[in-house]
Amino acid sequence: MDEFAGKVIALAVRALRHDPTLWERFNNYDNILFTRQDFLDTAQSKLFAALLRLGNSEIAAQASCLKKLCDYSSPLIGSALLSADYAPPGTRTRRRGQHHLKHMPLPPLRGISGG
Repeated sequence: MDEFAGKVIALAVRALRHDPTLWERFNNYDNILFTRQDFLDTAQSKLFAALLRLGNSEIAAQASCLKKLCDYSSPLIGSALLSADYAPPGTRTRRRGQHHLKHMPLPPLRGISGG
């Protein structure tokens, strides 16, 4: 698991511990909470909006950091999420149906293990 995926999962788990109703509202049985559209269009993401107003400053700070990262990295994230065959230069080719997001250095999300 790369660092981006780990931080997304850790944030989702932390948010679910704080508000379990997020599961019914945002899980579609193909994700934990986030969908590809949340990463591609953070301004329209109902999930990012919900996380930012959850009433938990740590979750809000982590969501804000992830939102900024997605906004900053939008072209890379878009290519990776929309193309099953996407593999950044210098990486091995992925089999059809596997998604790959190039490892990128991320700012630490305070309070998440390993970050």
